[in-house]
Amino acid sequence: MIGAAPEGRPTGQPPVALTGERMLPDQAELALYRAIVARITEGVLVIRVSDRTVAWSNPRLNALLGYGERGLEGQAASAVLGAKADAVLQRGHGWAGVMTVLREDGAALRCEAAVSPFEHPEDGSVWLVICSKLAREPEPPRIGVTLPERGTWRDDLRRELGRARRSGAPVALAIFSLDGLDDLGGAAAVDALAGSTEAWRRALRDTDTIAHYEFGELDYAAVLPDCAPEIGDAVVERARAATPGGLTTSAGLAFWDRDESPVQLAARAHAALRTARRAGGDCCVLASPPSAD
Repeated sequence: MIGAAPEGRPTGQPPVALTGERMLPDQAELALYRAIVARITEGVLVIRVSDRTVAWSNPRLNALLGYGERGLEGQAASAVLGAKADAVLQRGHGWAGVMTVLREDGAALRCEAAVSPFEHPEDGSVWLVICSKLAREPEPPRIGVTLPERGTWRDDLRRELGRARRSGAPVALAIFSLDGLDDLGGAAAVDALAGSTEAWRRALRDTDTIAHYEFGELDYAAVLPDCAPEIGDAVVERARAATPGGLTTSAGLAFWDRDESPVQLAARAHAALRTARRAGGDCCVLASPPSAD
């Protein structure tokens, strides 16, 4: 999935169909192609429309995002690109603008992107994403001033997953969102979010941490260490029930499978939150297991 900033603009280019018989390049053409791919300074990503996974990425992007050779292939697009993916993929035409891409360690990079759909002879419908001018995204200001100053959710999650690898303890990630709050357009909205985040924090266990989840706009991620499924469900429901002022909260909950990266775990939890919102909100949805791919 491709996450796009609102300032993105359509390119006006329709999908390009690759038709006719496939022609095998001669050795000179193949050598030229490989030289171009090795030297191109932009990051290039090809995403299958059918299952939203990465079909191919060039060495430059692999290196910039901290993956090894061919390490991006097969990854879910949601684990690589920002949270506003569906809005661009569902447009059916080319797009250009600014978007966020994610490193393997969860760090966010901003880039200028050009996205083009076309038909590939082997992978079918795909999106070609070309990223340029990649730069580390500045940390967003913390909206909930009452939240504990204990680093970002990424710092907390990486730390707890490291401990869990050594101890064998389970770890969960929950992402909370206040229903009906789309922006901070006034003092009442700010007060509602601040009061809710403080209530969530108090309802969590002493070992849990919560921080602004920047890829979800006004969402908050809670890292729950040493947390079995039955405990995680109870903790999340207690936090949701603590939401003040007659407001309601949606949540997505994912349990670490001991193999996935921090950003993949976060992508599953955020997908579960989106499912909860589509169901009408005021509920918690358990994330689907990681893909077998």
